[in-house]
Amino acid sequence: MSSNNRALKIVVCGPVKGGKTSIANFIAGQTEQIGTGNRIYEPTVGVRILECEKQPGITGNKVPVEIWDVSGDQAFESCWPAIMKGVDGVMLVYNPEIPTHDIEVGIWFDQFVKRPKLDNRQCQVIAHRASPTPAPRSRLPPKLASLSGNILHTNFASVSQVITGFEDFLREVHQASMTQLRK
Repeated sequence: MSSNNRALKIVVCGPVKGGKTSIANFIAGQTEQIGTGNRIYEPTVGVRILECEKQPGITGNKVPVEIWDVSGDQAFESCWPAIMKGVDGVMLVYNPEIPTHDIEVGIWFDQFVKRPKLDNRQCQVIAHRASPTPAPRSRLPPKLASLSGNILHTNFASVSQVITGFEDFLREVHQASMTQLRK
C-alpha cells in the first residue's frame, strides 16, 4: 500500500476517554509528554489527521506518516469506512481502568482490524491507564487474544515505552505495506 511518495496511514481508534489523542499527539511529535493527567477532557470530533515523518527501520530514510486520531464517539460510525480507506496500520487504544472498555475495544477491533482483514502485525493495542501509577499488565479483553504479542501497557509516564513500541509497530506496518506493493 505504501510507496516512497505516499504516507503510511495509521489509524488511532478506540473507546471514548481511552487516551487516543494524548498518544496520537505524542507519537506525531506535537507534545513531549503523553498528556498531563490533569488536563480537561476535550473529545475529538470525527477525526483529526496529524502528519509527521518517521524512520521505520534502524537504517533507511524517513517516510511520511499520517496519524488519524478517530473520535471514540460511535455517532461517527458512518464515517468509519472512509477513514479506513487505504489504512496501513491500526492502533487500538483503551483504558483498562474503565470496565466498559473491555467490551467496547472489541467492537473497535471488529470494525477496524477484522472487517478490513488486516494482519495482526498491522495492529497494536495500547492499554493506557489515566492514573499516574506504573502501568501493570492488565488482562487482555478476550476478542484481542490473537494480538497478545502486540500490546503495550502504558500511562502518562511511559514515554520511552511508547516511543519504542511505536517504532517497532511502524517497522512492521512498513514491511507489511512494502510486501503488499510487491504483490
